[in-house]
Amino acid sequence: MRRDFQFPGGNSTGCVLVGMKEPSFESYGKTQSFNSGISEIAMKKYTSALNKLLADKRHRIILGDLVLVFFAMKSDDSNECGVFSMLLGESAEQQAAKTDSGIQGVLKTASIGLAGDAENVIAKSCDNNVVFYIAGLTANSSRICQKFIYRGKFGDIVSNLKKHQNDMHICDNRRPVYFSDIEKQLISPKATDQVLPPPLMTSIIMAALGGGKYPFGLLETAVRRVKTDSDEEGKNYIKLNDTRAGIIKACLNRKYGKEEITVALNEQNHDPAYLCGRLFAVLEKIQQESVDGTLNRTITDAYFSSAAGKPSVILPKLIQLSNNHKRKLSEGRCVQFDKLMGDIIDGLDGGFPQTLDLDGQGRFIVGYHQQKKVFFTKKTDDGKE
Repeated sequence: MRRDFQFPGGNSTGCVLVGMKEPSFESYGKTQSFNSGISEIAMKKYTSALNKLLADKRHRIILGDLVLVFFAMKSDDSNECGVFSMLLGESAEQQAAKTDSGIQGVLKTASIGLAGDAENVIAKSCDNNVVFYIAGLTANSSRICQKFIYRGKFGDIVSNLKKHQNDMHICDNRRPVYFSDIEKQLISPKATDQVLPPPLMTSIIMAALGGGKYPFGLLETAVRRVKTDSDEEGKNYIKLNDTRAGIIKACLNRKYGKEEITVALNEQNHDPAYLCGRLFAVLEKIQQESVDGTLNRTITDAYFSSAAGKPSVILPKLIQLSNNHKRKLSEGRCVQFDKLMGDIIDGLDGGFPQTLDLDGQGRFIVGYHQQKKVFFTKKTDDGKE
Protein backbone atom coordinates (compact mmCIF):
# COMPACT_ATOMS: atom_id res chain seq x y z
CA MET A 1 0.00 0.00 0.00
CA ARG A 2 1.20 3.53 -0.78
CA ARG A 3 1.82 6.21 1.80
CA ASP A 4 -1.01 8.50 0.59
CA PHE A 5 -2.85 7.57 3.76
CA GLN A 6 -1.41 6.81 7.20
CA PHE A 7 -3.26 4.06 9.04
CA PRO A 8 -3.63 4.72 12.78
CA GLY A 9 -1.02 2.47 14.37
CA GLY A 10 0.33 1.46 10.98
CA ASN A 11 3.80 1.63 9.49
CA SER A 12 4.65 5.02 7.98
CA THR A 13 6.27 3.31 4.99
CA GLY A 14 3.06 1.47 4.09
CA CYS A 15 1.13 -1.64 5.07
CA VAL A 16 0.53 -4.97 3.37
CA LEU A 17 -2.77 -6.75 2.89
CA VAL A 18 -1.33 -10.23 2.47
CA GLY A 19 1.83 -11.41 4.20
CA MET A 20 3.10 -14.79 5.41
CA LYS A 21 6.15 -14.15 7.57
CA GLU A 22 5.83 -17.13 9.89
CA PRO A 23 6.01 -20.84 8.92
CA SER A 24 2.75 -21.46 10.81
CA PHE A 25 0.92 -19.42 8.17
CA GLU A 26 2.24 -21.50 5.28
CA SER A 27 0.73 -24.60 3.73
CA TYR A 28 1.12 -26.97 0.76
CA GLY A 29 4.83 -26.19 0.65
CA LYS A 30 4.17 -22.59 -0.37
CA THR A 31 6.12 -19.86 1.43
CA GLN A 32 5.22 -16.26 2.26
CA SER A 33 2.66 -14.70 -0.13
CA PHE A 34 2.85 -17.65 -2.55
CA ASN A 35 0.53 -19.34 -0.06
CA SER A 36 -2.25 -17.00 -1.24
CA GLY A 37 -1.74 -17.01 -4.96
CA ILE A 38 -3.26 -14.13 -6.91
CA SER A 39 -2.43 -12.68 -10.31
CA GLU A 40 -0.45 -9.47 -10.59
CA ILE A 41 -3.29 -7.91 -12.58
CA ALA A 42 -5.82 -8.63 -9.83
CA MET A 43 -3.40 -7.42 -7.15
CA LYS A 44 -2.91 -4.10 -8.90
CA LYS A 45 -6.65 -3.64 -9.33
CA TYR A 46 -7.62 -4.16 -5.72
CA THR A 47 -4.67 -2.25 -4.26
CA SER A 48 -5.29 0.67 -6.63
CA ALA A 49 -8.97 0.73 -5.73
CA LEU A 50 -8.29 0.60 -1.98
CA ASN A 51 -5.55 3.23 -2.17
CA LYS A 52 -7.91 5.53 -4.05
CA LEU A 53 -10.66 5.13 -1.45
CA LEU A 54 -8.25 5.69 1.43
CA ALA A 55 -6.77 8.81 -0.14
CA ASP A 56 -10.23 10.31 -0.79
CA LYS A 57 -11.78 11.86 2.33
CA ARG A 58 -15.18 11.51 0.71
CA HIS A 59 -14.88 7.74 0.93
CA ARG A 60 -13.34 7.10 4.33
CA ILE A 61 -13.66 8.08 7.95
CA ILE A 62 -11.56 7.20 11.01
CA LEU A 63 -13.06 5.96 14.28
CA GLY A 64 -10.22 5.45 16.74
CA ASP A 65 -8.07 2.67 15.32
CA LEU A 66 -10.78 1.59 12.88
CA VAL A 67 -10.77 2.99 9.34
CA LEU A 68 -14.00 2.74 7.37
CA VAL A 69 -14.00 2.96 3.58
CA PHE A 70 -17.27 3.05 1.67
CA PHE A 71 -18.66 3.58 -1.81
CA ALA A 72 -21.78 3.11 -3.90
CA MET A 73 -21.91 1.17 -7.15
CA LYS A 74 -22.41 4.24 -9.35
CA SER A 75 -20.18 6.72 -11.16
CA ASP A 76 -21.01 9.65 -8.86
CA ASP A 77 -21.70 8.52 -5.29
CA SER A 78 -20.93 11.83 -3.56
CA ASN A 79 -24.45 12.31 -2.19
CA GLU A 80 -24.71 8.78 -0.83
CA CYS A 81 -21.26 8.97 0.76
CA GLY A 82 -22.02 12.41 2.16
CA VAL A 83 -25.18 11.27 3.92
CA PHE A 84 -23.52 8.09 5.15
CA SER A 85 -20.49 9.84 6.64
CA MET A 86 -22.78 12.43 8.24
CA LEU A 87 -24.69 9.64 9.96
CA LEU A 88 -21.38 8.14 11.10
CA GLY A 89 -20.34 11.36 12.76
CA GLU A 90 -18.95 14.07 10.51
CA SER A 91 -20.33 17.58 10.86
CA ALA A 92 -22.15 19.51 8.17
CA GLU A 93 -19.09 21.76 7.83
CA GLN A 94 -16.88 18.75 7.15
CA GLN A 95 -19.36 17.56 4.57
CA ALA A 96 -19.63 20.91 2.77
CA ALA A 97 -16.69 20.12 0.50
CA LYS A 98 -17.81 16.57 -0.17
CA THR A 99 -21.30 16.94 -1.61
CA ASP A 100 -23.12 19.11 -4.11
CA SER A 101 -25.35 21.98 -3.00
CA GLY A 102 -28.52 19.99 -3.66
CA ILE A 103 -28.05 17.84 -0.59
CA GLN A 104 -26.67 20.33 1.93
CA GLY A 105 -30.09 20.82 3.49
CA VAL A 106 -30.64 17.15 4.08
CA LEU A 107 -27.25 16.84 5.75
CA LYS A 108 -28.35 19.31 8.39
CA THR A 109 -31.60 17.42 8.80
CA ALA A 110 -29.74 14.13 9.03
CA SER A 111 -27.58 15.58 11.78
CA ILE A 112 -30.60 15.65 14.09
CA GLY A 113 -31.48 12.03 13.49
CA LEU A 114 -33.34 12.13 10.18
CA ALA A 115 -36.26 14.03 11.63
CA GLY A 116 -39.22 15.28 9.60
CA ASP A 117 -39.24 14.45 5.89
CA ALA A 118 -35.49 13.89 5.65
CA GLU A 119 -35.97 10.41 4.23
CA ASN A 120 -38.03 11.83 1.35
CA VAL A 121 -35.30 14.38 0.63
CA ILE A 122 -32.66 11.66 0.71
CA ALA A 123 -34.75 9.57 -1.67
CA LYS A 124 -34.75 12.45 -4.16
CA SER A 125 -31.04 13.23 -3.81
CA CYS A 126 -29.72 9.69 -3.43
CA ASP A 127 -30.39 6.33 -5.01
CA ASN A 128 -31.87 4.22 -2.24
CA ASN A 129 -31.64 1.10 -4.40
CA VAL A 130 -27.95 1.42 -5.23
CA VAL A 131 -25.68 -1.20 -3.67
CA PHE A 132 -23.49 0.34 -0.98
CA TYR A 133 -20.30 -1.19 0.45
CA ILE A 134 -18.60 -0.51 3.77
CA ALA A 135 -15.32 -2.11 4.86
CA GLY A 136 -13.65 -1.80 8.26
CA LEU A 137 -9.86 -1.95 8.37
CA THR A 138 -7.26 -1.76 11.14
CA ALA A 139 -3.47 -1.78 11.02
CA ASN A 140 -1.10 -3.75 13.19
CA SER A 141 2.43 -2.49 12.55
CA SER A 142 2.93 -3.15 8.82
CA ARG A 143 -0.11 -5.38 8.28
CA ILE A 144 -3.71 -4.44 7.45
CA CYS A 145 -6.54 -6.48 8.93
CA GLN A 146 -9.99 -6.43 7.39
CA LYS A 147 -12.41 -6.48 10.34
CA PHE A 148 -15.61 -6.62 8.32
CA ILE A 149 -17.24 -5.85 5.01
CA TYR A 150 -20.91 -4.95 4.70
CA ARG A 151 -23.01 -4.88 1.54
CA GLY A 152 -26.59 -3.67 1.26
CA LYS A 153 -28.99 -1.30 -0.42
CA PHE A 154 -28.28 2.30 0.51
CA GLY A 155 -31.89 2.91 1.55
CA ASP A 156 -31.85 -0.06 3.93
CA ILE A 157 -28.60 1.13 5.50
CA VAL A 158 -30.00 4.62 6.07
CA SER A 159 -33.17 3.16 7.62
CA ASN A 160 -31.12 1.00 9.99
CA LEU A 161 -28.96 3.95 10.99
CA LYS A 162 -32.12 5.95 11.66
CA LYS A 163 -33.35 3.11 13.89
CA HIS A 164 -29.97 3.12 15.62
CA GLN A 165 -30.36 6.83 16.37
CA ASN A 166 -33.91 6.38 17.66
CA ASP A 167 -32.81 3.52 19.90
CA MET A 168 -30.04 5.68 21.39
CA HIS A 169 -32.31 8.65 22.11
CA ILE A 170 -33.39 9.14 25.70
CA CYS A 171 -35.40 11.77 27.59
CA ASP A 172 -35.84 14.96 25.55
CA ASN A 173 -32.41 14.90 23.98
CA ARG A 174 -32.73 14.41 20.21
CA ARG A 175 -29.09 15.15 19.50
CA PRO A 176 -27.59 12.46 17.25
CA VAL A 177 -25.36 9.91 18.97
CA TYR A 178 -22.46 9.35 16.60
CA PHE A 179 -20.08 6.42 16.80
CA SER A 180 -17.33 8.78 17.93
CA ASP A 181 -19.60 9.79 20.84
CA ILE A 182 -20.15 6.15 21.75
CA GLU A 183 -16.43 5.48 21.68
CA LYS A 184 -15.74 8.47 23.94
CA GLN A 185 -18.29 7.36 26.52
CA LEU A 186 -16.85 3.84 26.73
CA ILE A 187 -13.36 5.06 27.66
CA SER A 188 -12.25 6.30 31.05
CA PRO A 189 -12.13 10.13 31.08
CA LYS A 190 -8.78 9.86 32.86
CA ALA A 191 -7.22 7.82 30.05
CA THR A 192 -4.74 9.72 27.88
CA ASP A 193 -4.25 7.40 24.91
CA GLN A 194 -6.81 4.64 25.41
CA VAL A 195 -8.92 3.61 22.41
CA LEU A 196 -11.84 1.26 22.13
CA PRO A 197 -10.84 -2.25 21.00
CA PRO A 198 -11.55 -2.52 17.24
CA PRO A 199 -13.54 -5.78 17.66
CA LEU A 200 -16.03 -4.02 19.97
CA MET A 201 -16.40 -0.99 17.71
CA THR A 202 -16.78 -3.34 14.75
CA SER A 203 -19.62 -5.21 16.48
CA ILE A 204 -21.35 -1.94 17.38
CA ILE A 205 -21.19 -0.68 13.79
CA MET A 206 -22.39 -4.00 12.37
CA ALA A 207 -25.37 -3.98 14.75
CA ALA A 208 -26.25 -0.45 13.67
CA LEU A 209 -25.89 -1.19 9.95
CA GLY A 210 -27.85 -4.43 10.08
CA GLY A 211 -30.39 -3.56 12.77
CA GLY A 212 -29.36 -6.47 15.03
CA LYS A 213 -28.56 -6.78 18.73
CA TYR A 214 -25.72 -4.74 20.14
CA PRO A 215 -22.75 -6.72 21.48
CA PHE A 216 -22.66 -7.79 25.12
CA GLY A 217 -19.46 -5.79 25.59
CA LEU A 218 -21.28 -2.52 24.83
CA LEU A 219 -23.72 -2.91 27.73
CA GLU A 220 -21.06 -4.27 30.07
CA THR A 221 -18.63 -1.42 29.33
CA ALA A 222 -21.28 1.32 29.59
CA VAL A 223 -22.54 0.03 32.97
CA ARG A 224 -18.98 -0.31 34.28
CA ARG A 225 -18.10 3.23 33.26
CA VAL A 226 -21.19 4.63 35.03
CA LYS A 227 -20.37 2.70 38.20
CA THR A 228 -16.67 3.58 38.31
CA ASP A 229 -16.38 7.11 36.88
CA SER A 230 -17.02 10.22 38.95
CA ASP A 231 -18.02 13.78 38.13
CA GLU A 232 -15.27 16.30 38.65
CA GLU A 233 -15.54 19.86 39.90
CA GLY A 234 -16.74 21.99 37.02
CA LYS A 235 -17.23 18.90 34.83
CA ASN A 236 -20.66 17.44 35.44
CA TYR A 237 -22.21 14.49 33.62
CA ILE A 238 -18.99 12.53 33.28
CA LYS A 239 -20.40 9.66 35.32
CA LEU A 240 -23.84 9.57 33.69
CA ASN A 241 -25.18 11.52 30.76
CA ASP A 242 -27.74 11.11 27.99
CA THR A 243 -25.32 9.23 25.75
CA ARG A 244 -24.40 6.60 28.35
CA ALA A 245 -28.01 6.18 29.47
CA GLY A 246 -29.13 5.95 25.83
CA ILE A 247 -26.53 3.26 25.09
CA ILE A 248 -27.84 1.16 27.99
CA LYS A 249 -31.45 1.70 26.92
CA ALA A 250 -30.67 0.68 23.33
CA CYS A 251 -28.80 -2.46 24.39
CA LEU A 252 -31.63 -3.68 26.64
CA ASN A 253 -34.42 -2.93 24.17
CA ARG A 254 -32.67 -4.71 21.29
CA LYS A 255 -31.70 -7.64 23.50
CA TYR A 256 -35.32 -8.33 24.42
CA GLY A 257 -36.79 -7.32 21.07
CA LYS A 258 -39.22 -4.74 22.46
CA GLU A 259 -39.36 -1.24 23.88
CA GLU A 260 -38.82 -2.38 27.42
CA ILE A 261 -37.49 1.06 28.33
CA THR A 262 -39.19 4.10 26.84
CA VAL A 263 -37.52 7.34 25.78
CA ALA A 264 -38.91 9.30 28.73
CA LEU A 265 -39.69 8.33 32.33
CA ASN A 266 -42.30 5.58 32.43
CA GLU A 267 -44.24 5.55 35.68
CA GLN A 268 -45.99 2.37 34.53
CA ASN A 269 -42.73 0.46 34.37
CA HIS A 270 -42.78 -1.74 37.49
CA ASP A 271 -39.53 -3.54 36.86
CA PRO A 272 -37.89 -3.76 40.32
CA ALA A 273 -34.47 -2.61 39.12
CA TYR A 274 -35.97 0.37 37.25
CA LEU A 275 -37.98 1.37 40.33
CA CYS A 276 -34.91 1.10 42.55
CA GLY A 277 -33.06 3.47 40.25
CA ARG A 278 -35.94 5.94 40.39
CA LEU A 279 -36.01 5.71 44.19
CA PHE A 280 -32.29 6.41 44.42
CA ALA A 281 -32.80 9.59 42.36
CA VAL A 282 -35.54 10.72 44.76
CA LEU A 283 -33.31 10.09 47.79
CA GLU A 284 -30.52 12.04 46.12
CA LYS A 285 -32.89 14.95 45.41
CA ILE A 286 -34.01 15.03 49.05
CA GLN A 287 -30.42 15.27 50.20
CA GLN A 288 -29.63 18.03 47.70
CA GLU A 289 -32.57 20.19 48.78
CA SER A 290 -31.79 19.74 52.47
CA VAL A 291 -28.32 21.24 52.16
CA ASP A 292 -27.51 24.84 51.34
CA GLY A 293 -24.62 25.08 48.94
CA THR A 294 -22.56 22.33 47.33
CA LEU A 295 -22.19 18.97 49.04
CA ASN A 296 -18.67 17.67 49.49
CA ARG A 297 -19.88 14.09 49.15
CA THR A 298 -23.36 13.05 48.03
CA ILE A 299 -25.08 9.69 48.46
CA THR A 300 -24.38 9.16 44.75
CA ASP A 301 -20.66 9.53 45.37
CA ALA A 302 -20.78 7.11 48.28
CA TYR A 303 -23.47 4.56 47.46
CA PHE A 304 -24.48 4.58 43.78
CA SER A 305 -22.36 1.64 42.66
CA SER A 306 -23.33 -0.47 45.69
CA ALA A 307 -27.03 0.37 45.35
CA ALA A 308 -27.00 -0.65 41.68
CA GLY A 309 -25.65 -4.07 42.64
CA LYS A 310 -27.34 -4.76 46.01
CA PRO A 311 -30.44 -2.55 46.45
CA SER A 312 -31.72 -4.50 49.49
CA VAL A 313 -28.58 -3.63 51.44
CA ILE A 314 -28.21 0.05 50.53
CA LEU A 315 -31.66 1.53 49.87
CA PRO A 316 -33.19 0.87 53.34
CA LYS A 317 -30.22 2.68 54.91
CA LEU A 318 -30.65 5.63 52.57
CA ILE A 319 -34.39 5.82 53.27
CA GLN A 320 -33.61 6.04 56.98
CA LEU A 321 -31.03 8.73 56.27
CA SER A 322 -33.53 10.70 54.22
CA ASN A 323 -35.74 11.14 57.29
CA ASN A 324 -33.00 13.35 58.76
CA HIS A 325 -32.76 15.31 55.51
CA LYS A 326 -36.53 15.86 55.29
CA ARG A 327 -36.57 17.60 58.66
CA LYS A 328 -34.87 20.53 56.95
CA LEU A 329 -37.56 20.79 54.22
CA SER A 330 -40.96 22.43 54.26
CA GLU A 331 -43.96 20.35 55.23
CA GLY A 332 -45.42 20.58 51.75
CA ARG A 333 -42.19 19.43 50.14
CA CYS A 334 -41.95 16.48 52.52
CA VAL A 335 -45.48 15.44 51.56
CA GLN A 336 -44.53 15.52 47.89
CA PHE A 337 -41.44 13.39 48.41
CA ASP A 338 -43.28 10.94 50.68
CA LYS A 339 -46.00 10.44 48.06
CA LEU A 340 -43.47 9.89 45.27
CA MET A 341 -41.45 7.46 47.36
CA GLY A 342 -44.60 5.65 48.41
CA ASP A 343 -45.75 5.20 44.81
CA ILE A 344 -42.36 3.78 43.83
CA ILE A 345 -42.05 1.45 46.82
CA ASP A 346 -45.63 0.19 46.34
CA GLY A 347 -44.62 -0.95 42.86
CA LEU A 348 -41.89 -3.12 44.34
CA ASP A 349 -44.43 -5.37 46.12
CA GLY A 350 -42.13 -7.93 47.71
CA GLY A 351 -39.40 -5.48 48.67
CA PHE A 352 -36.00 -4.60 47.27
CA PRO A 353 -34.10 -7.11 45.11
CA GLN A 354 -31.19 -8.82 46.86
CA THR A 355 -28.86 -8.44 43.89
CA LEU A 356 -29.08 -7.15 40.32
CA ASP A 357 -27.41 -8.77 37.33
CA LEU A 358 -25.91 -6.73 34.48
CA ASP A 359 -29.28 -6.13 32.81
CA GLY A 360 -30.80 -5.15 36.15
CA GLN A 361 -27.99 -2.70 36.83
CA GLY A 362 -28.62 -1.19 33.41
CA ARG A 363 -32.32 -0.74 34.23
CA PHE A 364 -31.38 0.78 37.60
CA ILE A 365 -29.13 3.32 35.87
CA VAL A 366 -31.75 4.30 33.28
CA GLY A 367 -34.48 4.60 35.93
CA TYR A 368 -32.23 6.83 38.01
CA HIS A 369 -31.29 8.98 35.00
CA GLN A 370 -34.85 9.46 33.77
CA GLN A 371 -36.21 10.30 37.24
CA LYS A 372 -33.39 12.77 37.77
CA LYS A 373 -34.17 14.41 34.42
CA VAL A 374 -37.76 14.98 35.56
CA PHE A 375 -36.52 16.89 38.61
CA PHE A 376 -34.56 19.24 36.37
CA THR A 377 -37.39 19.90 33.92
CA LYS A 378 -40.62 19.74 35.94
CA LYS A 379 -41.56 22.34 38.49
CA THR A 380 -43.25 21.27 41.72
CA ASP A 381 -46.30 22.92 43.22
CA ASP A 382 -44.23 25.14 45.49
CA GLY A 383 -42.12 26.41 42.59
CA LYS A 384 -39.01 24.37 43.20
CA GLU A 385 -37.43 22.32 40.46
